Amino acid sequence: MLFRPDGEEVAILHGGSNAIDFVSTASGQTTRSLPGGGYGLGTAAYSADGKLLAAGSYAYGTIKVWDLSSMREQVTLHGQSPVQRVAFSPDGTLLATTSGELRIWDVATMREIRTLTDAPVSQAVFSADGKWLASNPGGQFPGYALKIWNTNTWQEEASVPQEKGFPAFWLAFSEAKSAPQKIGNVMSRQFVFDGASHTVWGSTLAMAVSPDGRWLAQAAGPMGAVEIWDTTSGEKLWTIPAHKLIVTKLSFSRDGRWLITVGQDSNPVMVQGQPGVMLSYPRVSVWNTATWKPEFSITFPSTAGTDGEISADGRFLAVTKGGSVTQLFDLEQKKPVAAFASPDGRSGYVAISPDGTLLVLGAQEGVRVWKLPTIPVAPN
Repeated sequence: MLFRPDGEEVAILHGGSNAIDFVSTASGQTTRSLPGGGYGLGTAAYSADGKLLAAGSYAYGTIKVWDLSSMREQVTLHGQSPVQRVAFSPDGTLLATTSGELRIWDVATMREIRTLTDAPVSQAVFSADGKWLASNPGGQFPGYALKIWNTNTWQEEASVPQEKGFPAFWLAFSEAKSAPQKIGNVMSRQFVFDGASHTVWGSTLAMAVSPDGRWLAQAAGPMGAVEIWDTTSGEKLWTIPAHKLIVTKLSFSRDGRWLITVGQDSNPVMVQGQPGVMLSYPRVSVWNTATWKPEFSITFPSTAGTDGEISADGRFLAVTKGGSVTQLFDLEQKKPVAAFASPDGRSGYVAISPDGTLLVLGAQEGVRVWKLPTIPVAPN
């Protein structure tokens, strides 16, 4: 599921469907559809102006670029292995495709500019100014190396080889002026281009960088602690006893006031009479970043994945509880204010729209969208 840049449309790729559906965010209705390849597509991306949609893989690993004004195929790009990800550059002029190789395409002509690597790749990330491209080519599998290219010259400007063990399963650029090469389990590489500094972070464990780039939160290992680090000095600032067993997700709120931790405090147990069904008691906690003290916490039984998301204004927390119920909590009042039920036994990730009006949940047969109620602010 991905939003068009203007936010007025959502494109939905169905795992087992032969269509890409386009849904109006105003009405919630499907307005048009494109062919999805017959067996479901794995990735898609809008161009920066919202006029094109690139999607793959179709038959034989091809990528199709669709003109959304005419709803006609503009070009088919051949030569890929099954595509992992597609990404447009910030200015919309380039398209990067990852699979068994990393290919760069000119969007205007839809001609391949070059193949940057013939090693398996799963990630391709442009810097905010579009002048750098980072990717994680590997040997048999992607993720065991990091390479960064200058998008003006396509020269490889830096790399971390596989033998150095860079954990490049997650990649992102930040604008930190200086950063240590290693902070706990997280590694970084830094570059200077036109006087501007760029830092690329990566880790195999749960991690998050605060919106202002000041803090790095990372899972400290298998014992459930979360460490807070200064991204410039590399100094460990705080250790949070977040969970007793393992941390599965870390996320900062958009205003930087809160840190969400999702994790386990005990091992899952087999449900009697239901072979293969495991019951666990995940905990979702919200930490105040001014004090690094817990502000709110909830534990519940679950046989499915758990996720948590804070609204953009930092007021509400949405938590998926056991798959069938998603609950909305008011963080100021520290109490539940709404619940959203679905028939899904195993739900996916939850998200709140930036304007705070919609709640979106990944479900077994698609994506569920609710309109959030208007909840008045409690008097002081």
